[in-house]
Amino acid sequence: MEPNKPIVFIPDSGELTDAFAEVVNMLPAGVKPRIAPWEGTAEAGQTDVEKLLDKHELRRIILVGGGRGAAVALRIAQAQPGRITHLVLDSPAISLDEQGRKVGRALKKMPGFLLRGRKKELVSHVDELSNSTATDYADVGIPTLVISGSRYPLPGAKELLGALPQAVGVTIDGAGLRTYTTHPADFSAEVGRFLQTASER
Repeated sequence: MEPNKPIVFIPDSGELTDAFAEVVNMLPAGVKPRIAPWEGTAEAGQTDVEKLLDKHELRRIILVGGGRGAAVALRIAQAQPGRITHLVLDSPAISLDEQGRKVGRALKKMPGFLLRGRKKELVSHVDELSNSTATDYADVGIPTLVISGSRYPLPGAKELLGALPQAVGVTIDGAGLRTYTTHPADFSAEVGRFLQTASER
């Protein structure tokens, strides 16, 4: 990765910013990372992250999105394709399979207090995921790495590989959901290889 290349990490919905702490500590010297917290819908997250990018006047950026943060990263790449040079999407949550829809229906019936005040936010994510597919992002034409853990495959990851014209995929053996938290060293190595290969094209 070239020095001073902006890299912005977008955590999953409701995830603390320190989820990327180990990965950030493995970055090469001179790289200036930022972590972009957000909340609410993916559309609201897009607005939050774009405000951060504008505030710090960041251009030619690598975006790294985990979980629902992957949808935020994809939305930004759609809206500002000249601003984003690479995407890394870890355990991307961009759609629901039938099992996910069942979980979503059960979630809507649960008492709010069991969800620690997050029911409205979680229901909004279920509604977004129910109405979203990988083909919604088929116009994202920048180099994209889709990372999955072998212990927690998501339907959205495979779908994105078929929909995005410059997407490549990697599965980290033994990793669970959001490999940057379960296997940060493997995650960092895969990102480094991807960025090196993409820059050589």
